[in-house]
Amino acid sequence: MLSDGLPTPSPPTSSRAVPAQGVIDRSTDATSSDLSISLSCLATARRDVDFALNAVEAALRGIRVEQPAHAQPCAPARGTCDGEGLSSTSLGPAPKRRALAPGAPADPDAPAEPDACDRSELPEMIESSLDALAQLRERVSGGVVDSLQVRLQVVACTAQACVARRHRDVQQREERHGAWITRLPVEIGTHILRMLPLDSQSRAAATCHAVRRWSQQLLAARTRICTNDVRRSAGVNGMVCVQKGGAREAELRCVNKLLGWLAPRCPNLRAISLTRSLDLRDEPLLAVLEHATALQHLDVSFCPALTDVSADAIGVRCPALCSLSVSGCALLSSGALASLASRCRALSTLRLSATAAGDKAVQAVSLHCAHVREIDLSHCSALTEAGLQQLVRRCVRLELLDLSHCDGLSDLFLGLNGLACTQLRVLRLRNCHGVTDAAVLTVAIHCRNLRELDLGMCVHLTDYSIGALGLHCRHLESLSLDSCVGVNASSLVQIAEHLAQELISISMRSVGTVTDDAVVAIGVHCTALRSLDIANCPRIGDDGLISIAFSCEQLVSLDAQGCECVSDTSIIELCYGCPQLRQLNVQWCPLVTDDSLEVIAELCPELEGLWLSGTDGGITDWGIAEIARQCHKLRTLCIRDCSTLTDSTACRIAMSCKLLAHLDVQGCVKISDAPIIFAAMHCPRLRVVNIEGCWRVSGQMVHAARSTNPELLIVAGQSDLRGAVASGDQQVLDEADIRHDKEYDYPV
Repeated sequence: MLSDGLPTPSPPTSSRAVPAQGVIDRSTDATSSDLSISLSCLATARRDVDFALNAVEAALRGIRVEQPAHAQPCAPARGTCDGEGLSSTSLGPAPKRRALAPGAPADPDAPAEPDACDRSELPEMIESSLDALAQLRERVSGGVVDSLQVRLQVVACTAQACVARRHRDVQQREERHGAWITRLPVEIGTHILRMLPLDSQSRAAATCHAVRRWSQQLLAARTRICTNDVRRSAGVNGMVCVQKGGAREAELRCVNKLLGWLAPRCPNLRAISLTRSLDLRDEPLLAVLEHATALQHLDVSFCPALTDVSADAIGVRCPALCSLSVSGCALLSSGALASLASRCRALSTLRLSATAAGDKAVQAVSLHCAHVREIDLSHCSALTEAGLQQLVRRCVRLELLDLSHCDGLSDLFLGLNGLACTQLRVLRLRNCHGVTDAAVLTVAIHCRNLRELDLGMCVHLTDYSIGALGLHCRHLESLSLDSCVGVNASSLVQIAEHLAQELISISMRSVGTVTDDAVVAIGVHCTALRSLDIANCPRIGDDGLISIAFSCEQLVSLDAQGCECVSDTSIIELCYGCPQLRQLNVQWCPLVTDDSLEVIAELCPELEGLWLSGTDGGITDWGIAEIARQCHKLRTLCIRDCSTLTDSTACRIAMSCKLLAHLDVQGCVKISDAPIIFAAMHCPRLRVVNIEGCWRVSGQMVHAARSTNPELLIVAGQSDLRGAVASGDQQVLDEADIRHDKEYDYPV
């Protein structure tokens, strides 16, 4: 009934006063007291607190009138409600009432005497709630637990009590015991059901007419269904990467059944997001689409099991669709996508990334979807210049176009011939080998309102086209030139001079020809810069970053990974000059030491992401302890290959950084089981831990950490976890993501 394995978080602070005695009558019996506590805890999470409490009081008075008068009173319940959760403070005994003389008239202003009740005569659902709440009080007797956790547990008790009504005569019980649940206002009932998962709502709706009425009203008003709702309800843990046959099939059946139950009950759905539902089939999706005729937004991206049947159904049953994402659905053919586009003519956003969409589908979009504003065609290798020409000529309202990794575009200049998308604001051409100087010049001349341009890994570009961008696209805010080996510092200086106050983000990752001169020019002219990526630029050193520190006070993110000439001098200046710094990456910067960490901890307490690995001993256990002591808002921390990091410092990180979501301690050979388990216990948002190369960590750690934090993903290597992987420990294999390679693309 109640989960006893949950950790007890710190006491929440509450500014809401304890409800007055006039609102909830403390003289009521145990049943009324427990129900008032339960419902007030749920109701006070909403804005209409006063209305909810008055409604509860009215319902309880109705119960008290209809209770049998011959039964004996119960002992008063203990526990208070402060509007945010339950505490261990006692309500105390019921207040003493003044005895009336025989024959004396009753005082009309005096509160009514509590009606007697017999525990053996109470409805089974109330008895079950009393037992559940008694266990809950035992858990909170030592202190206050998290309010949301308490509310969810109380709601679960109430739902379980409702299920018991299925096996008895409902009408007879309602006549004998007052049917308190049917007397509750619909607003309170929907509040209760809204806090339950979808599968609990479906089970509760089958118990009685009142709960069914609440469920119908709640589902009828529902306008959106997302993947997290379905997965939580079906018991699917999205963070577990390795799942085996039997459990996976059971989860699939549960998800499909839940979707089938939801479809006819949510007629007003406007948005459905089932992204990354790897086993989603055509049948449950068709059941949903059959009833969601007014659907406007549909996201089934990365659902690889969907076929052309689903595409045809979307086109037939959702003609008013405005936004559609089928990215990663590799089984959808170009013909099916073309048929879909011809039917859904109101589409304004279309994402076809990593599909078989070719010239036929793109031409259908250009012919029938005149209002399309955003289209994603990245990783569509079947697209050629012929289809792209039709798109850029006819879709004149296009604002976003993504052609990244389109291998079929051998000459983008031909594809952009006749470009009429003058309103284009975002253009992504990353790793598009057909991009040449002529194509970029065409874009610069025709798309003068461009705000974001990604030319990463376009190796054929030179300074000529990059300089033209600064001359024509004066509103450019974000520019990516990653791995553009033909670009030199001179063109970047022109970009900085022409864009000046407009440029907010620039990335020059792995451009080995860039020197400090370009970074100095960016620092002098682009004072509004917020993000700078100079990773793997070995010719950039302290001079460039010092210029950034003096001029770019709004800098939020800096990636200097692999800049071997960057030292403590520039990092310390950045901390003084850029107080808004949130992300800092100094991996593989051997000249960065504990001196920088001490200043970072003192001047950048708002830091959210820090990468420190690979500093050849410059970073020690002491410096990391300083970061843990003052940077309490860290969400991502990478400390790879730090041989001096000890268990005590790692535990201190877990204690101080409660918001930590990603932790990478790869290669920290002194780390053992304790800090990982400690982090799983004290960091409730922790989702990813990388322990590759930590040979002292055992397989038992995986079980302990996952039992505390079920959503935790543990990344390990083939030789890690003390042989548990090599020996084929099935439970470890199920609960950890075992990497065959030693590189892990850590999320930023």
